[in-house]
Formats: sequence, C-alpha cells, structure tokens
Amino acid sequence: MRRGGKLFGILNGCNYNACFPELPRTQLRSQLNQLAYQALLSKLGYSEFVHSSEMIAQIRLAQSQSPQGFLLTSVGRLTDQKMLILRQPWQGGLVLDAILEQLASWDESARFWLLGNGDAALAREFSEVAARHHNFLFINGYHEQLSAALYHCGDLFLMPSSFEPCGISQMLALKAGQPCLVHGVGGLKDTVADGRNGFVFAGNNLQQQSEALLQTLARALALFNTTHWQQLVAVAQASRFEWRDSAREYVDKLYSSAN
Repeated sequence: MRRGGKLFGILNGCNYNACFPELPRTQLRSQLNQLAYQALLSKLGYSEFVHSSEMIAQIRLAQSQSPQGFLLTSVGRLTDQKMLILRQPWQGGLVLDAILEQLASWDESARFWLLGNGDAALAREFSEVAARHHNFLFINGYHEQLSAALYHCGDLFLMPSSFEPCGISQMLALKAGQPCLVHGVGGLKDTVADGRNGFVFAGNNLQQQSEALLQTLARALALFNTTHWQQLVAVAQASRFEWRDSAREYVDKLYSSAN
C-alpha cells in the first residue's frame, strides 16, 4: 500500500494573549543583572553545593552592569539537539569561543547571555567557555522572569538546533520583536525567514554548519542598527503562529475524512 503524503509537519501555536513584562525595554534591560542574580539565588536555595557555573556567573555579573550594548541571547535545554553546533571544534577552541571572539572584535560592549539547563557535561563545557570570555554569561538553570526578560530585551536570539520538529523559543523571541538566528531545519525553517524576521544558516555537515553560523552572525552584526534591522524587528514582532491555524491543520491534514 502506498503511504505517500501521509506524513505531515504541523507547527505548534504561540499564545499571543500572554503579556510580556510591562516595563519599557530600556528599564527592563537595566534590571537584567538583578534578575540574573535572582536566578542564581533561586537555584542555590535548592542546591547542597555551589557549582563552578554559579561562581563564574556571579563573577561575570559583578564585573559589569546590565548589558548596555548589543545583546545576543539564547534560552533552551542543554542537549546536543540544541547545542551540538556550538560545541564543534573551531580554530583551537569551540564554535562558541569563535562567536564570543567575533562579538568582542565587533564591539567590546557586546554580550552573549545563555540561560539553560540539562546535560551536566554540556554545562561544564559552557562553564569553561564562560571562564575564558568576559562577554559570556552562562546561567545553568531556568528562571521564568529572566527567561521572559531575555526574550524581551535581546537584540538577536540564537537557536542553532541540529534538528527541531517545531520549537517554541524562536516564536517567543519573535513575539517580543527579537530577530532570530537559526539553523534552517524543521520548524525553525518554517518560522524564521532569512532577511525578513531573522537569519538562517545551513550546511551539509557540522563543519559547514559551523562556518555558516559564524558567517551569518557576521552578516547580522553588519546590519545591526540599520533601517533594514528596524524592518527585521517590525516583521519579527508581527509574525504570527496562531493555535487556531495549527488546529485547522490538524483537522484538515490528520482527521479529515478526505484523508
């Protein structure tokens, strides 16, 4: 029996009624350090030990005020599905090292804040990177208020998943008016359009994907604060992935008697 046309990919929806923080973006950004400290304290309150990631994060927060310049953000689980490309070897370090060097070379005030938890080995690896780079804040855990603030305050959201059936983080970033830099796979390719509401990279293997990620970041940085960038922000904020549309696809593609 032929089964062609029986496999469908249907995006999740995003709740556009839920409000992001009511504070103006500039005021909320000035509170990012405070929110990061709260995230660290909330984790330490349930932990018997202080881990190196918490110590490094506290040192980085003490070294500077809340980000004043360009802010690259990422919120997600620490798994190879989400982070494998960042862990790839690159010129004596990792792709993540190269991203941070690229940011520092472009603008000394640029920062990358990553909030995520999951695999302990990945957390140790990212903690080592945070110890090497003053412009990288890695918080190993999850904190709802800090997460919402990063979606709302970031300038560019990074989601380099190796595979992604749908993804919700990029939808939340777009909802807040933050363009996204994503790997062109699965739901990321279906929700982020290169040059319209973000930037998309691709490659046939990890080496090509790593190189494409760095090249695409350079392209994004070159556009920052231009008229084109403001258009990206406007289109990102206007992007809609409604649950009613997803529900209609379920009915039409999966449950319709015609299928």
